[in-house]
Amino acid sequence: GMAAVDEVWTASLYNWRTFSKEHPRVYWIPHITGDTVRATADDIAAMAQRLGLGSEHFCVLNIGHHVARRKNVPALERAFAYLHGRHPEARLILKTTGFDSAVKVVHRGPVTWIYGALTDAQVAALYGLAQLYASPHCSEGWGLTLTDAMQHGVLTLATGYSGNMEFMTAANSLLLRQTPSAIRSPDLYRPFTPEMRWAYPHLEHLEAQLLQAYDRVRAGTHLTAIAQAKRDLRRFDARHIAVLVRARLHDIAHRTRA
Repeated sequence: GMAAVDEVWTASLYNWRTFSKEHPRVYWIPHITGDTVRATADDIAAMAQRLGLGSEHFCVLNIGHHVARRKNVPALERAFAYLHGRHPEARLILKTTGFDSAVKVVHRGPVTWIYGALTDAQVAALYGLAQLYASPHCSEGWGLTLTDAMQHGVLTLATGYSGNMEFMTAANSLLLRQTPSAIRSPDLYRPFTPEMRWAYPHLEHLEAQLLQAYDRVRAGTHLTAIAQAKRDLRRFDARHIAVLVRARLHDIAHRTRA
């Protein structure tokens, strides 16, 4: 258990509040952003051909382990149906894991599922095809795919709760209204218990935000948020995080010599 470690480093204040209940020495050391693989034009064209996407499509992307209920992918599928009903050129791309590493693409109407292991360049190509990255999660320790999307210049939409609030604001993203509550019984799986809390995003607001994202991208007004996101992520670059790490190592060295 946690008693076996001298101290805990965690990426978000959301995690810090949780771990601090169980350990006396918990420190905030965010993830480093800025070192991202970029897709070439050929990478993006190859992925578009594989997925059957054209320049006319509006692509919403989500990447993650979709069996995990906290990712809340069924809510995204329901809300996307609302968007697609109004804008038939919309497409939802869901990249998930599979039982093996072989890549498999499954089309279910306007929703495309991608299973298996992609290369870094292929994942970057997915970001290159996306106009919106959407994450209606119930809880995130950080939200690595959200910072990845921001670095790739993709508009982001996510639940306004948990670790992603370390870097997401109303100025750089679209945030979903939510209601914190005990984890609902159907959503419980190891290691979650009924005493723990998540936040459930409002489906109607998710539908509205998807429509707003579509309108902003088509009008080009999303570029302000994308530029703000890139500025905001600079405080998590290697130079800034190195200051925190050096401070911790200095303190550890001083403590062990005492």
